[in-house]
Amino acid sequence: MNEKGVGLAIQKSCIKREEIYITSKLWLQDYGYENAKKGIDTSLKNLNVDYIDLYLLHQPYFDTKGAWRALEEAVTEGKIKSIGISNHTIGFLEKFSI
Repeated sequence: MNEKGVGLAIQKSCIKREEIYITSKLWLQDYGYENAKKGIDTSLKNLNVDYIDLYLLHQPYFDTKGAWRALEEAVTEGKIKSIGISNHTIGFLEKFSI
């Protein structure tokens, strides 16, 4: 819930965007394909940047596969540079088979 503040700090810092590594995460309410697409765009808007270096699927709940698909598309579109997964068990990832 700090993306707007981080975006403002980036703007005020006068540091070039390419010199800052930004990580954010998809909120649980944004899991699923369509919701994730909206969530990514909201993060970009809140951060006031053209791309996010690392975007995380933070927890293994709800429609993770749909969210992953939206994140892959965002990589192709240049909105996200890398996708990360955190707090998922190995068993979940094996079933997920990304």
